[in-house]
Amino acid sequence: MIKKIILATVVLFSLSPNIHGIERTKKWHEDASFWTSFICSARNSRSFGIYQIYTNYSYRLREFVKRFTPNLYMDCQSLLYLRTYKIYSRDYADGIFIIRQTRYPRTSKRAVIENSIRLKVPAEVSGSAGSHFIDTPAVTVILIDSEESLVGFLNHVVPEEWNNTMKFLIIMITDNNDSTQVENPKHVADNILKRLWRERQILNVIFVAPFTTFESCAFTYNPISSFAGQDITGEIEIFKFESSDKAATTMAKIYARNLNNLHGYPLKVGMFERIPTSLRLVDKVDHGFLHCKKTIIFTGIDGLMLDTVAEAMNFTTVIYRPTDGIEFGYQMQNGTYVGTLGDIVSKKIDVSFNAMFIKKYGNDPNAIKFSSYVAFDKLCLVVPKASKIPQWLRIFQSFTPTLWLYLGIVQIVCGATWYIIQRRDRPSEINFLVVLLDTTLLFAGAPRHLPLITSGRILIGSLLLLSVTITGIFNGSLYKSFSTDSYYKDIDELKDVDESGLQIGTGSPNLRDMFGCDNDSEIMVNLRKKFSVIPSSDIPAIERTAYFRNFSAVDRENDLLLRLNTKYIDRDGNHMLHIVSECPRTYSLGYAGHRNSIFFDRMNVIISRTMEAGLTNYWYAWTIDNYLQKNSTRQFIRTQQKFVGFHLYDVQTSFFILAFGLFLSLLVFIGEHVVERRVEIYFKMRQWSCSVFNIPSGTERRTYA
Repeated sequence: MIKKIILATVVLFSLSPNIHGIERTKKWHEDASFWTSFICSARNSRSFGIYQIYTNYSYRLREFVKRFTPNLYMDCQSLLYLRTYKIYSRDYADGIFIIRQTRYPRTSKRAVIENSIRLKVPAEVSGSAGSHFIDTPAVTVILIDSEESLVGFLNHVVPEEWNNTMKFLIIMITDNNDSTQVENPKHVADNILKRLWRERQILNVIFVAPFTTFESCAFTYNPISSFAGQDITGEIEIFKFESSDKAATTMAKIYARNLNNLHGYPLKVGMFERIPTSLRLVDKVDHGFLHCKKTIIFTGIDGLMLDTVAEAMNFTTVIYRPTDGIEFGYQMQNGTYVGTLGDIVSKKIDVSFNAMFIKKYGNDPNAIKFSSYVAFDKLCLVVPKASKIPQWLRIFQSFTPTLWLYLGIVQIVCGATWYIIQRRDRPSEINFLVVLLDTTLLFAGAPRHLPLITSGRILIGSLLLLSVTITGIFNGSLYKSFSTDSYYKDIDELKDVDESGLQIGTGSPNLRDMFGCDNDSEIMVNLRKKFSVIPSSDIPAIERTAYFRNFSAVDRENDLLLRLNTKYIDRDGNHMLHIVSECPRTYSLGYAGHRNSIFFDRMNVIISRTMEAGLTNYWYAWTIDNYLQKNSTRQFIRTQQKFVGFHLYDVQTSFFILAFGLFLSLLVFIGEHVVERRVEIYFKMRQWSCSVFNIPSGTERRTYA
């Protein structure tokens, strides 16, 4: 009996490790299947990214990965990208080692684990492996064995593909002997999640710790849940779940957290006064000015949009002007950004609410992130207004040269017709020049005499009707030319700008590409050669264009239209500038922020709804009307219609024509007198010679009228 008891005890002790091993293996399978189901439920992309980061490749982590990765591939049927990083001791602080980099192809029927490849990656070139991703992964899974592993990874490698729009799941699997992290995963989650938010503004992160007392819990970080003033602390939130379906639902809500309510979060907004999109209502806006919810400090489309978004998202606006005084800014040759763009890149501000062109700024196309468009605008050239036509020349500008030619031809044809009609009755008494003069008088509506025959009367009646029409049009054109200023043809095409020889200038280096970098047409090449950037210390290009008339400037079309009607007007109320109708570029306008900003998702929804409601167009029209009422009183008074009598200068053309006619008649009179005198002398000499030599003349002297 004792032998049987001893034998049973020995058998039980020998089977106990196997039973525990079976239970442990079953537990690994269950956990792997649980998280596989959860990840597949969040699938909205063709791929998943997996980062395996460890200091000591424990048995538990190895077994979990062995079951988790193939299950993920088989269940989700998507591309998997696996990167394995081993974090060594501080002796290897200059870099880390990638020991496996595996891709599971979609067409493969089984997951194949490649052999380990040891490749040292220096810190300065870390993250280049991100180029292997074909799209943004649905979920990026990070498998770690300790906090130290992920901290070492973040110290040396910052994957370029990581951004705040991605979804992350951090799974920490520790050994049993690591009691600190087994018992306190909340502390690990607090350190890791806050660091990801602080350094990269990554918010959609879920931290879980299977095989611990918190295995049915998920940790996430809410940076705006609690703060005092501007000292933001945030807090770790814990979500509990029991099944994979419930976990997927809970996690989907966390990932879909779109920051509807920021609870008064102090958002750093870059803004400066700019007519007419952001007009300052407060006398002075200091750097770091706190914008209370009930106070509007900027109006215009940008200011009103800021207040709308702030009210909808419930954040407190902290206004920051550009640190260096440069409004929009640009990238210098050394790669440094200045102005508002510099504040965005350096994260001094969260977003700029001065709408700018949605385009590439600098060498890095991903350095700046834009919101949804709020408006459209053209980038146009402005040139000096064409010169006035002199008063004496305006009478000839009433009709085009072609019409003048047609009128002359009609007069000659009608004169020839009348000559033929009159010559039939009086062939010896009709002179063509006299008939042509009579036709001219008919065009003026003053016939010298009326014909007796029916055909002549019909012709005269037709000419009188024609003369009434032409004379009325001509008189109206003369009145208009005397009472209003007329100008030569303005420059309306880029071809005309090129032929004018005007240099093109702007104060913004960001507009260097306005004529295209790849357009090899002759006009665009010539315009690029004439383009230059005017230093801020020099006279602005538009001032040169208006007052020196030897330059052309570049600006937004809507801004130019406002300036032309309020500022650049001469003493007579006429425009000093002209906008070229052919604009080389059309851009969408949006608000800029850092590429890792998390606020744009919710902002874009509000901006799009505002656009669809037509509020932006209403705001702009309302702002323009109010601005014109307040700032254009002087121009309206100056251009007020008043009765002014004609002066001698206004009708100088008539006296010039009269003087020219008198001078011409004097010349003809002198010519006729000289010719008549010579003819008279000629006939006297002829009579004298005939009387002396008794030669019969046979002719009588003719009398010339």
